[in-house]
Amino acid sequence: MRPEIHALLLNEAFLLSSVPLPHLQPQYLGAVECWYARQVANNPCSVILLVLVAAASLAIVCIILNDLPGFKDPLVGFEPRGTVLSERSTAWQNLLKSTSWNGPLTFYPGSIVTDITNDTLEVTQWHRGDEGNDTEKGDETVGPWLELETEERSYGSLHDEAEDDEGRIVFERPMHGLKPDKILIVERKNFFCNNPIREYAHVVIQSTSGSNLFTVKGLKAICDIDENKLRKSEYFPDLCEQTNWGSCCRSWSISNYVALLRNLSSCHDIKQADVDAVTQLLVSCAPYYHGMKLSHDCAMDPALCRGVPRPCIEYDAVYNILHYLTDIHFLDPNSPLVPNLTYTTVFLPTAQSSAALEYYKDLDSMQLYSEEVEISGMEMGLKQKLFEDCLLHDTVYVAMAGVVIFLFLWMYSSSFFVTLMTILGVVFSMATAYFMYRVVYQITFSPFINVLTVIIIIGIGADDACIYCKIWACAKAEKNNGTLVKLVRDTLHHACLSMFITSVTTAVAFFGSSISNITAIRCFSIFAGTAVLANFIFTVLWLPASVIMAEKWCSSTCLCIPPVGLYLPQLQHFQWCSTFCNALWKLHYSFTEYSRVFFEKILPCIIVRSRYFWLVLFTAIAAGGAVAVFYYPGLQLPDSKEFQLFNSQHPFERYDLYLKKFFWFEKAKEQDLYRKLPIRIVWGVLPKDNGNYLDPYDRGSTEFDTEFNIALPESQEWLYNFCIQLRNQSFYQPTHGPLMFNCFIETFKEWMERRCVDGISDMDRTPCCESSKFPFSEKVFNHCIKEAVAILHRTPGYFVVPSAEGVRFSKTTGKVQVIVVRYESTYSYSMSYSEMYEFKTVVDGWVSEMMSHAPKGLKNGWFSSDLEFFDLQDSLSKGSLVAIGVAIAVSFGALLFTTLNLLISIYAILTILCIIVVTVGSLVLLGWKLNVLESTTVSIAIGLAVDLTLHYGVAYRLSAQEDRESSVIFALSHVGSPVAMAAFTTFMAGALIFPSIVLAYLQIGTFLVILMSVSWLYSTFFFMSLLSWIGPQSGQLQLNYPSFDCCETPPVPVEKNAYALSESTLSSSSASYPNQIPTSESHELEPLTALKDSRHIEVPKFKKKYGHRSIRPRSGSLSSATTTKPRDSTMIPSKISRTPRKISLPTVNVTFHGEESLGATSSSTIVCAEEDKEPVIKPLSKEDIPDAWIRKEISV
Repeated sequence: MRPEIHALLLNEAFLLSSVPLPHLQPQYLGAVECWYARQVANNPCSVILLVLVAAASLAIVCIILNDLPGFKDPLVGFEPRGTVLSERSTAWQNLLKSTSWNGPLTFYPGSIVTDITNDTLEVTQWHRGDEGNDTEKGDETVGPWLELETEERSYGSLHDEAEDDEGRIVFERPMHGLKPDKILIVERKNFFCNNPIREYAHVVIQSTSGSNLFTVKGLKAICDIDENKLRKSEYFPDLCEQTNWGSCCRSWSISNYVALLRNLSSCHDIKQADVDAVTQLLVSCAPYYHGMKLSHDCAMDPALCRGVPRPCIEYDAVYNILHYLTDIHFLDPNSPLVPNLTYTTVFLPTAQSSAALEYYKDLDSMQLYSEEVEISGMEMGLKQKLFEDCLLHDTVYVAMAGVVIFLFLWMYSSSFFVTLMTILGVVFSMATAYFMYRVVYQITFSPFINVLTVIIIIGIGADDACIYCKIWACAKAEKNNGTLVKLVRDTLHHACLSMFITSVTTAVAFFGSSISNITAIRCFSIFAGTAVLANFIFTVLWLPASVIMAEKWCSSTCLCIPPVGLYLPQLQHFQWCSTFCNALWKLHYSFTEYSRVFFEKILPCIIVRSRYFWLVLFTAIAAGGAVAVFYYPGLQLPDSKEFQLFNSQHPFERYDLYLKKFFWFEKAKEQDLYRKLPIRIVWGVLPKDNGNYLDPYDRGSTEFDTEFNIALPESQEWLYNFCIQLRNQSFYQPTHGPLMFNCFIETFKEWMERRCVDGISDMDRTPCCESSKFPFSEKVFNHCIKEAVAILHRTPGYFVVPSAEGVRFSKTTGKVQVIVVRYESTYSYSMSYSEMYEFKTVVDGWVSEMMSHAPKGLKNGWFSSDLEFFDLQDSLSKGSLVAIGVAIAVSFGALLFTTLNLLISIYAILTILCIIVVTVGSLVLLGWKLNVLESTTVSIAIGLAVDLTLHYGVAYRLSAQEDRESSVIFALSHVGSPVAMAAFTTFMAGALIFPSIVLAYLQIGTFLVILMSVSWLYSTFFFMSLLSWIGPQSGQLQLNYPSFDCCETPPVPVEKNAYALSESTLSSSSASYPNQIPTSESHELEPLTALKDSRHIEVPKFKKKYGHRSIRPRSGSLSSATTTKPRDSTMIPSKISRTPRKISLPTVNVTFHGEESLGATSSSTIVCAEEDKEPVIKPLSKEDIPDAWIRKEISV
C-alpha cells in the first residue's frame, strides 16, 4: 500500500479506538453533548452573548447589593474560631461586655446600682464646684496656668505648653509683652515643647559603617538628617506640633539634647568638649536609671526621685535619652560603661496617624541616608493605612503578570481573539465567584488574602486554555475531522473531562482548607475554590464558542497568520511588512520545531535512559526537604504577635520585627506580656461561641448555664474545698495582700462569721451572721450575698475597683448569675508554643478532673487564661496537617477514579508528597514560619501540585503500548508540551509580582515560582522515571467500571461519506489556529481524557534503544509543526481485532486561494455545515487530485 493510505488507516484506527462504549456514555449525556455542540458550532455569538449577559448581570447585582471589599483593618480575621480555647475566650469577652452598664449583669445587686451612681455624680459635681471656686479666689495670673498631672501627655495637650520653675508642664501664656531677656530665658525652658512619648512618630537611625554614633561627627550627622530630610518635606508643617510663635517644635533627638544640656543654640554647634561633658553626665546618672530611681516626671516633682543628683533630673534629659533615644546596650549596666551608641531614635513632633501618609510617601521618595548615618526603621502609625493603599497599588504587578501570560498564550494559540476571551473569562470567573461568595453564601467578611486568588486563577485559566487549544488543534488536524459540529463535540468530549478532573481536584484542595479554624483561611478557601469552579464553567461555556467565532469569521475577515495572528493579507503589498511577518514566521516555526524535537525525542531519551539517576537524585532531594521541614531548621510556628504586612526590608517592618526590641521604652511596654499567667475558672456561662465563624465582627452573645446554682449547700462546700485545693497545686503563685474576690466563697464565709448583734448600733444582723452555719441554706445565701457584696465594696480598708473576678448578679432576678475564681500561676507569658502548651495542659487537665466530681450546679465550670496567641499557633500547626491530609486523600481518589490503576495512583500521590515536602522545605530554608499567610500557601500548594502529575498519569494509563518505556515515551510526547506550558505560565505569574512590597504578594509569588519549578521537575523526571522502572504494564492492577446495561447495543455504524474536507493553502485555513499539526498528533485526544475502547489494536512497541524513532507518532509541542511528513508503512497496525469490512475514504473538495506564502502547506479546513445535512461536493478533475484522495474501496 501507499504511505498515504497507511497513514489514513492508522488515523482512523486511533479515532475509532477513542470512541467510548455505549455503557460508558449514557444516551442522555450523548444527546446533551450533541445538542450543546450544535449550539456552540452554529450560534457561537449567541452563546457568548448569553454568557456575557449572565456574568455581567451577576456582577452588577453583586455590586448593587454589596459594597466592594475594603481592607481598612487587614489584621481582622487572622484568629481562630471554633476551637475549645477560642470559644472560651469569646465567652469570656462576651461576659465582660455583659457586665457593662447596659448589659444583663452587674457587680451590684438591686438598688445599690442607683445609690452608687448618685453618690458618684454628687462627688464629681462637688469636686467641680471646688475647682471653680478655687479658680475664682486665686490670683488672676494663675488662671491660664493649668497643671497637667497625667503620666504621659496626649497629642492634643501639647499645644501651648511650657515648663514652670519646678519643671512642671503647664499651659503657656502668650509671650507678647515680655522683655527680650526674659524671652531668652523662656526659650531655654521651652527648648522642647514637651517630653517625648511613644505616641509620637519616630525613626531609628544607625551608622552606615556600624561605628559609634555618640561622637561629634555622628551627632552632627543626626542633626543634619533631621533638619534637611525629615523636616524638609512640604507636608511636615501641616502635621507638626507648633510653638506659640508659629514654628514647628524641635525634634527629640540625642543631638538636640546635647545642645540643650550644653546651652547651645543649635545641634550643629556641638564640639568634642560638649560630647565629653554629656558622656560624663550620662555615665554618672545611668545607675539611677537602671536602678529604677529615675522616672519621666522627676523634673516635675523632684520629691519623687529622692537621692538622685539634681543634674540627673534637669529637663528629664537623662531619663529621656536613656529611655527613648538610645539603645539598650548604650551604658548597659552588665557591660563596661563605654558609651557605644549603635541605634538612636528621633522623635518627630507629629502624632502617629494615617494623616501622615503623604508625608511618608514624600520621605520614601528621598534618599534617607548620608555618608555617616541612615534611617533604618520607622514607626508612624500608618502601617495598616499604607498596606491598604499598597494592596491596591501593587495590583499593577498582578496586571503585568496577566499581560505577560496573555502574550505567551497568544503565541501558543496564534489567536488574539481566543486569548482575549480567555482573559475575559478569568475576569468574569472572579466576578461570579464574588457573587456566589457575597450573595449566595452570604459571607460578608473578605480578608485581604482573597485578592491572591486573582494570581492563581490567571495561571489556572491559562492552563485550561492551553489544554483546550491543544486538543482543538489535534482534532482539527485529523483528515476525517468532518463538520464543525462533530469537531466541537469531539473536542468538548475530550477536553471537558480533563479540565473537570483537574479543576475539581484543585477546588476540593482549596475547600479542604476550609476546615481550618482561622477565619481568614476559611474565607479564602471558600472563595478560591468557588473561583476555580467558576473558571472551569466559563472555560467550557466561553472558550469553545470563542474558538468557533475565530474559525468562522476571522478567516474571512482578517486571515490572522502566526505567530501573532494580526497580519492582514492586504499588507503583503508592502515589502517591509511582508519581510517582517516572514521573519516572525520563521522564528515561530523554528521555535516550535525545536520544542517538538525536545519533547518528542530529547526529553524521553533523557528520562528513560537515566531513570535510575533521576530517581536517586530526586529521592535524595525529597529526603533533604523532609529533614528541613521536620528536623532542622524545622517548620517553626510564629514567635511574635507582630503581623507582618510588608517585606522584611520595609522600614515599618524593620522597626516592628527587629529594631523596637533595642529600646527601653518599647521593652517597658512589652513587660506586661511577660507577667504571670492568670488562672480563671468561670461558672454560670457556657463556653460557647454562638456567633458567625466566617465573620470576625460577629461574636454572638453570652449564653448562660441554666443548671448553674451556687446557692445550694453542696455547691458552696465544693467550691470552698476547690479553692483550698487549687492553692495547694504546684502551678499556684502565692499573692500578697487582701484577696477579696479571688475566691469569694472564702471571703463570704468569713464575713458570715460576724456577730449577730452590732456592738455599736445594736442592729440585729440575723440571718447574715454567725448564727447561720456553713454551708448556708439556699435562702440564706441568696439573701446575705447581696448585703455582703455591697458592704465589702464600701469598706474603706478594703475598697476595690470591680475587677474580673468575684460574683455577678442578674439585673432581672437579682440572684447570683456568674462567679469567677481567679489566681496567679507560676507560669510567665511566653511566645514559646511548648511552654504555653505545658501550662494549658497542666492547669486545664486539673480543672477538668475537678469538674468531673463537681455537683450538678457547678459541673459546667471551665478554665480560661491569656491563651489567644497559643490558640493561633495550635490551630496553624494542626489545621495545616489536616488540610494536607484531606487534600491528598481527595487527590488520590481523583487519580484512582481517572486512571482506574492502583499503582499509578500510588506513585502519583508519592510524587505529590515529594513536591509538597520539597516546596515547604525550600520555604523553610528561606526563613518562612508557619504563620497565617504561610498556612494559606500550603493549601494552595496541594491544589496546584496535583495537576501536572495527574496529566502524566492519565496519559500513561491510556497509552496503547504494552511495555513501560513505550508508555512513558507516549505520555511525554503527547502531554509534555501542554504540561510545560501550564507550569511556565503559572511560574511567570509568580515571578512578575516580585517587585511588590506587600508581603502577601511577595510570598505568593515566591511560592508559585518554587512550586511550579519543583512540580514540573518531579512530575516529569521523578514520576515518569518511576513509571518507566516499576510502572504497571499489560493491565497490571487495572480496575474497570461495572456495566449496568441489560443488553449490549450494536456499535454505531460509521458513515462512509459523512464528512468533507478541503486541501488549501495557509491563507485559506483557520485564522485562529493556522499552524497545522501533523496527522499523528490527533492522538493527543486519547491520553488526556478518553477511556479505552474494548476494541483491541496492536501498535508496534518502541525499541528500547530507539533504533527506529521514525515509527513513533509525533505530537505537538508548544505549537505544532507546520508540515506533515508521510509515514512509513511500518506504522500500520499489524492486526485489528474486528471483522474485516470495506472502508471508503471520504470525498474531498480541494480548492486553492490566493498566493502561497512562506510556510504555506496543506492543511485541514473545517466545512461549516449542519451536521444533519449532506455537504456540497464539487468533484475536480482527476489530475488535480492526489491518488490518495480518489474515491475507492479498500479491503482490510
